[in-house]
Amino acid sequence: MGGPGAQAHGAYGLALPGVAGERARHLAPAPKSWEAWELERHDWADGRIEREWLWPRRARLRVSGGGWVEIDGAARHASLHVPPGTADHAFVHPYLSMVAAMAAYWRGWHYLHAGAVVVDGGVWGVFGQRGAGKSSTLAHLSLREGIDILCDDVLVMDGDLVAYAGPRCVDLRGDAAERLGLGEDLGVVGGRRRWRMALDSVAPELPFRGWVELAWAGDVAVADPAPTERFEALARNLAVRLVPPDAAALLRLADQPYMRFSRPRDYEQLDGALDQLVAVLRR
Repeated sequence: MGGPGAQAHGAYGLALPGVAGERARHLAPAPKSWEAWELERHDWADGRIEREWLWPRRARLRVSGGGWVEIDGAARHASLHVPPGTADHAFVHPYLSMVAAMAAYWRGWHYLHAGAVVVDGGVWGVFGQRGAGKSSTLAHLSLREGIDILCDDVLVMDGDLVAYAGPRCVDLRGDAAERLGLGEDLGVVGGRRRWRMALDSVAPELPFRGWVELAWAGDVAVADPAPTERFEALARNLAVRLVPPDAAALLRLADQPYMRFSRPRDYEQLDGALDQLVAVLRR
């Protein structure tokens, strides 16, 4: 626990005053304007998977691969039920992202399953279908001078399209971690084996600029999808599959600058492809 008057750590626009020490390893100091939430850890040991449910201000959601979170939006309290043996610094991510997504839903904010990159002071959301290489792309981009990563797993934005920083880490799969020579082997957390790469600090709040949808192709290409394709892609990538309280807000997101960035799966061509992406974003 932090001492009296100590600044809380947090992520996704949530301040977590009770999270300190090893549990706060990948969190950053939270602005005083952020909502204060209480997190409580419980080890999940008996193999039961609790049934999901959603009430107006309460929810229970399963976490892929084991465990669940119970979230009380009125009390701003969340119980995180994690597999026993999960390291204190590991459970905050990805379990906290579920709490952040529901908190955003109840506030009428945006909650996308996406990472985000910071280029020239503005945020670009990065997302794609499962297996599109989001986290490995973010990890490679983070090694470039002048490029920061805002978040890896969930992108939270308020109604004014201010984006909020996530935990200061990216979780990689084995091949990407091996190629980069980076990442701490956490074992299985949240349903898959993770190699966690620490990120540099970043501003806690930054303006949103647009979207990068990742895809695989034989050559590098940048396309501008039709509005209906944009909307459908974003709707598929809501962090929780709930219709936003303001459904028209998703149309506003689809109307932001948007590109579909395709590149080969070949690691040998990745650096050149990302050079082209950064050049486009900087324009």
